[in-house]
Amino acid sequence: MRWNGSWWPSGAVARFARSRSGAVAVMMALLTPLLIGFFGMAVEAGFWYMAKRQDQSAADAAAISGALERAVSADQTQISSTAGCTAKYDGFNVGCKATACGASPISVCYPPSIGPETADTSAVEVILRRPLNTFAFFLPNVTVTSRAVAKPLVK
Repeated sequence: MRWNGSWWPSGAVARFARSRSGAVAVMMALLTPLLIGFFGMAVEAGFWYMAKRQDQSAADAAAISGALERAVSADQTQISSTAGCTAKYDGFNVGCKATACGASPISVCYPPSIGPETADTSAVEVILRRPLNTFAFFLPNVTVTSRAVAKPLVK
């Protein structure tokens, strides 16, 4: 390579540096893994939203059935069992056993632990927690949490 007085090299290296043939192929080769990664993240987020929507429907149904059971019975075990099994029948497949206001996958609280209905003893709160494995190796596992509160119209 000869020095021609400028910073730009001459000869074969200069021709290679100025050449534009194949530039699109190189850019696509570099950007394809990035595009595939973004597509994978979109699929992952869509899966999380789908699980959240399904669990929210199950929590709503479980809270309503728990509130109806609370209207006829004050037995904590019966209320938790009714709400837990309703959540299972509505698609929450983590389990049917509910605990009273705990950190289990299904917890039933009355009165609710947070929100404007904390003083209302007829209201029932159902919290569903579903652990989800992620598809991407670099993402940590997530827990989708859904919460619903219901109370009967008649005390």
